[in-house]
Amino acid sequence: MDKRLNDTVLANSYDAGHQSLSWTPGQPGGLLAGIDLQAIIESPDAAEIVPNLPVQPLYYALKQRGFEESLEILPLLSQEQVIHMADYEAWDGEDFSQKRMLRFLKPFAEVSAEQLFLRFSELDDEYQIATLEGVFVVHEVEHMYDLPHGVEDRAFRMPCNTVFYEIALDDKDDVDFVESIMETCREHNMRYAYALLSHATFNP
Repeated sequence: MDKRLNDTVLANSYDAGHQSLSWTPGQPGGLLAGIDLQAIIESPDAAEIVPNLPVQPLYYALKQRGFEESLEILPLLSQEQVIHMADYEAWDGEDFSQKRMLRFLKPFAEVSAEQLFLRFSELDDEYQIATLEGVFVVHEVEHMYDLPHGVEDRAFRMPCNTVFYEIALDDKDDVDFVESIMETCREHNMRYAYALLSHATFNP
């Protein structure tokens, strides 16, 4: 999916002030300098403070500190904050980047599989599909031994035992992470996992 998903999404994004931000961090000033994440983490009211923070300065603070270094904050984000941050992270100019979106989601997996499922499954449907579109090569067979030669070594199996899929990514870390998305989807909502695989599938 090369361009923004549709003109309406783009227009709404700009109208709301949530267009993709170019990331060239310098010394923050004004509102962007006003969020002390460490102080928030140490506050007994963190769970009430974080969801009510304005998105852009909170995003800037997380980028400065590092999402991986701010795992205590991530479960406290509202889903609306996460969606806007995904919008900042996932676009390279006018192009949607699967790799950037996967990188954005990985810290949530470090918090827990449940956090990963929650944050991914509650993204806009278009984002969910765009993140995994073309990633899967699905094989429907009666038995694993009916798979094409060599595929059984790299295929993942769905619980029905007749649907297998390859993850067509070059980076092994990305392959492992996409499988962690599928695994947590199966654990939390099997019907959703099958639907996700179907909508994102490339059929050979």
